[in-house]
Amino acid sequence: MGAILAVLGEAVDPELPERLEKMIAVSPYRGQAERLLAGGVALAVQSLGSDASIGEAGPYVVAFQGWVANWEELERSLHLESRGATCDAGRLAVAFEALGEGVFARLRGEFATVIFDRRTGVVVAARDVYGVRPLFFHQHAGRTYVASEINQVLAGSGATQQLDEAFLASWLVSRYGGGEDTMYLGVRRVIPGHAYTFAASDPGRATHCTAYWEPPIEGPARGRSETAFADELRFILDRAVGRALADKPGLVTLSGGMDSTTIWALARRRASNGDARADLVAAVSLLFPGFECDESLFISEILTQTGGEAISLDATTVEPFAAIEGLIGVVEGPFVASLYHGQLIADAARNAGRGVVYYGFGGDEWLTGSPHYLGDELRRRHVIRVMADARTLLHGTRRERLRKLARFTVVPMSGLAWRRYRAPAWLHPSQTAALLSLPAATVRSRAGKVLQRTLARHRAVSYLGNAELVAARAGIEIRCPLHDLDLIEFAFRTPGRVFMGGQWDKHLLRVAMAGLLPVSVVERRDKPEFSGPIRRWVSSFARGEGVPSWHLVARNIVIAEEVERIRKEVAGDDGVENFYRFVELVIAERLCRRFESGHPNGPARP
Repeated sequence: MGAILAVLGEAVDPELPERLEKMIAVSPYRGQAERLLAGGVALAVQSLGSDASIGEAGPYVVAFQGWVANWEELERSLHLESRGATCDAGRLAVAFEALGEGVFARLRGEFATVIFDRRTGVVVAARDVYGVRPLFFHQHAGRTYVASEINQVLAGSGATQQLDEAFLASWLVSRYGGGEDTMYLGVRRVIPGHAYTFAASDPGRATHCTAYWEPPIEGPARGRSETAFADELRFILDRAVGRALADKPGLVTLSGGMDSTTIWALARRRASNGDARADLVAAVSLLFPGFECDESLFISEILTQTGGEAISLDATTVEPFAAIEGLIGVVEGPFVASLYHGQLIADAARNAGRGVVYYGFGGDEWLTGSPHYLGDELRRRHVIRVMADARTLLHGTRRERLRKLARFTVVPMSGLAWRRYRAPAWLHPSQTAALLSLPAATVRSRAGKVLQRTLARHRAVSYLGNAELVAARAGIEIRCPLHDLDLIEFAFRTPGRVFMGGQWDKHLLRVAMAGLLPVSVVERRDKPEFSGPIRRWVSSFARGEGVPSWHLVARNIVIAEEVERIRKEVAGDDGVENFYRFVELVIAERLCRRFESGHPNGPARP
């Protein structure tokens, strides 16, 4: 994957080109560099092909990384002339000259961009609404550094890396912030769906940030059948897959669930209809023989029905904790343990000569549905429907079901909090006051609030940012068709009940994909988690950990005695509840060590 790199400072600053070169030097795996010096901005992109470019139109100079699929439609609807621009950066320069920041919400694709106005000295930085392509900024010693990696901005500024303890503690207790915070103190993330304005000639001036996109309001369900919603969803999904397909060989990550299989099935249908780009796509699957999470049978059924080339990888041959330890020196923030799966897939793509991997991320966020819609239905006085749906959706004993019903209906309508937040016993009391929190939801419906908080959480945690970096270091681009902005807007517009249909998760998606996927996949409800292989190793790993010597303890982020208790439970294979917690604490500890003086794991180097 390519990269954007920029240094903003005084127009007469002789160090701008030199500092830009330092940023480029730390990421040779992102490709060849193209540079441009304009006024007080030193700008560059790195590219392995056509995934990053620099272009100009009028007073604007644009650095672009990613892809946009609707240029022709946009130019036609706005009566724009491309003026001979053939790269994404040049086309964006033309569109930005016509629409300003309003153009970002009209782009369909995955992008990060930096735009410099030669007349005013103003620089605008922005990312797509979900934030598949990373972008960071760092203001230090009178200059502003903007880049696709934290590693790059720190290389440019030469600043000493410092741990943001509040961010790390917040991540450990799932108290995510608004999306700007990173593990590195002073290094900020450009929040997806926002435009940032910097003054190139005055880096000390306050940065201005505005949201260029807001979720649409929920529409009415009356007058539309489930079939109509399913047909619309299938059309949006097919268009999203078509937009994301690249002009180079790629792999779809294929499991036995609904999300990745949807992308694969729609790509295969496109290939059979003559789409040359879809014909370049094969499947790649991680297999876990001997574990409950192995989905070999489902994958085999899918391939039998759809056809197509497939690559299978036995993931059990990899020791999870060794792989996780290997990621510590690569990633730039906390990550989930299953990220090592991304490393296996990126390596497989590289070895197979494939340049892009299509992930099924997005289905869980936008198409799963949530029982919180029951509160919206009760507000509409659909009492009988609420009771009927609750009987199907809210499993457990009668008492548990009543508690869940209150949680999803009465409590949200009353405006009261379901429960007060209590910091876990292992978190040091000094961290509690500094914990981050998600921004308040602005939509009215309960189902919409869940979607908005899901979007905010994923922006803040940046799971895809780590996956992108792992793939980039292998020379692989990642694309996520299910984060298409039209699909996200469909999720917000559609009444919450439609997604579950009073039956089960992803009901509407199952209806939309019926006939394209095996019945066993469409009707499957018991998809397991992929934690089995990690759990096989975690007990023996826990027995060798020395919690009292942890840097997390020395920094007063966690309490040694409480974490030691968790470690003993996991080491004795009696820590089912604390299994994930212990793994997260281990990852946080390893990351914390990178900030200790003299420790070899500083910012990642090639």
